Amino acid sequence: WGKNNINNSEKTNFTAVDGVYPRMATIVEAPTDPATYVYNQTYYFNITIIDNIGIYNVILQFNGANYSVQIRNQSTTFMFNITDLGVALHNYTWYANDTSGYINSTSSTYNVNRASSSVKLTLAGNDSDINVSVGSIVNMSGYRIVGESEIELLSNGSLLGIGNSSFSNNQTFSSLGNYNITIRYNQTQNYT
Repeated sequence: WGKNNINNSEKTNFTAVDGVYPRMATIVEAPTDPATYVYNQTYYFNITIIDNIGIYNVILQFNGANYSVQIRNQSTTFMFNITDLGVALHNYTWYANDTSGYINSTSSTYNVNRASSSVKLTLAGNDSDINVSVGSIVNMSGYRIVGESEIELLSNGSLLGIGNSSFSNNQTFSSLGNYNITIRYNQTQNYT
């Protein structure tokens, strides 16, 4: 028996490769899309990215600009926030690179709509229509309550003046008639 025994061994090495791309899971936006513009509002964008080996790098491109340095990571959730987005349809793409070099991405949009402006008009300190005697002087005051544009004060369609957040005018009404006094706010990028 002993002389004819042959022992052979063979050694093989192999490397296990990843082969799995990072999985872009849940995207969370706050305020929810579509949002209404609010001055100095902070907008939050989160994504959950799952990988079987590990995430190496995450980049967010928002409206074509790279914001990767502002991303905060909590486990598999990557967070980004930005303040005072203007009214527009914003485009963004998340990119994830795992430790094996596999890259995946997902794109989305976020819509910010115009907010409603608000103005106030007072005639001789009143918020409603008034009657005055011929020859009376009436203070007409307009105020911008919400918005970012100048306001215009008009009498029967004729411009009396323009103000940034308020405008007042004293006018003498020397003849009988109805007068239409208007405070006008012109639409801007962010407010109607």
